[in-house]
Amino acid sequence: MIMIDYDTYQGNEKQYLGKYWGPQWRGVRIRDWLHFLDLAHKSDLELGCKTFIYKGSIDQVAKLILGYENDEWRYNVFDMMVSECFKSKNIVYTDDPEQTDDSLLKLNSLYYMIMSFRKGEKMKDPLCFNYFENDIGKTVGNPPYGKIGIHPGHTRMLLGDIYKGPVYVLIFDYTNGLFSQRYRHLKLWHLYSNDQALSMNVTGRNFFFGHTAQMGNTPGTIHTASGEKHGIRFREVKGDDADIKALGFPSLYMPPRKFEKTENSVIVNGVEVLSKRTSSKTMQWRGNKYNYYWELQK
Repeated sequence: MIMIDYDTYQGNEKQYLGKYWGPQWRGVRIRDWLHFLDLAHKSDLELGCKTFIYKGSIDQVAKLILGYENDEWRYNVFDMMVSECFKSKNIVYTDDPEQTDDSLLKLNSLYYMIMSFRKGEKMKDPLCFNYFENDIGKTVGNPPYGKIGIHPGHTRMLLGDIYKGPVYVLIFDYTNGLFSQRYRHLKLWHLYSNDQALSMNVTGRNFFFGHTAQMGNTPGTIHTASGEKHGIRFREVKGDDADIKALGFPSLYMPPRKFEKTENSVIVNGVEVLSKRTSSKTMQWRGNKYNYYWELQK
């Protein structure tokens, strides 16, 4: 990843001069809150977007923005994680030739975040939501309005059972303002107002600029929510720790990490990450019925 210390493209291709998006995935180190506002305002103008901030718990975000009424969506995702990782055996290692980074990625991320919470760390980066209104995009969740793509932050949305502190959500509104009208029930901070009540700690984080088509139609949730088959320009705000290479590519760990599934637990690197619970009611997802669910180890 190429870090840059200037605010706009300064290469030789004329069509990109003075713009935030160029032919490569690029990032700007955020100096302070005012620098962040400047980057957001100028890139909003280039995109024809508006950026909002929401502050609340993960459970509030799940219910009020994504439209989830209960925790079954989490159980569904956890079950997919377990099924994908332990397809043919109950013990796997990150260097197993038949394992893929994708099959290990999410469980490994859960382990990483659980361990950081045990150290007393809090969530440092905002969740990044991208809001669209179209007929063909595929959304995350069941939002009351529009289509939503999340990146980064999709995995952190799974942590509502164990992380009760407030989180910040950056909402990049591609409708240029309709989000605030549709979601009037939310207390939103508008970056174009003079409201000084909110100031996220973004100093030293990175403001990234990319294009989904140039990155193989990724991040997938943004690309599919946009409904744009030729891709879309997008933004992210995150710290350097979000780009620890082994998090995205667990096969790089040396020594290799052990992932184990027992009758009632999923254990990563010796730490229980998920516990199996018996359900008082039969649940259904992906066309199958279940009388159990996996939950995060508290």
